[in-house]
Amino acid sequence: MLAFVGAMAIAALAGPQMMIDPPKLQVAPFRVGGPPAMAEIPVCNCPTRCDAAWYAASASIEEMSGMRLRLATPSLLETYAPTGAGLFGGRVTRQPVGNGAYAIHVSFDSWAPGHNAEAKRRLALLNDRLRSAIAAETCGP
Repeated sequence: MLAFVGAMAIAALAGPQMMIDPPKLQVAPFRVGGPPAMAEIPVCNCPTRCDAAWYAASASIEEMSGMRLRLATPSLLETYAPTGAGLFGGRVTRQPVGNGAYAIHVSFDSWAPGHNAEAKRRLALLNDRLRSAIAAETCGP
């Protein structure tokens, strides 16, 4: 018994030297979208326009990212993370900016930094779709 206790004490003192291989580090996704200038972000200013923008976002995010929708709430749309080349994770949020208006923020993730230009193209295209959806609707009765 004393030998066992002694071995445990030595193992406890040795601590980090006796660790098994640490887990492999994972590379964080490369995000395109971040905080652009407010003028670039689609903004809706009434429920009709906000609903139209949100519908356009939910209808487009899977197509634009190449990934299936993982989460859909009244303020967040999120696809699964990208699983291969040419695929992007997509995220759309609806955030209040005051006076009943909402900003619709879009971002795309890719595991390959070389996809930056394509992610920016998709971001611009989706933002254009959202602005068109907002402009097509009227506010009020």
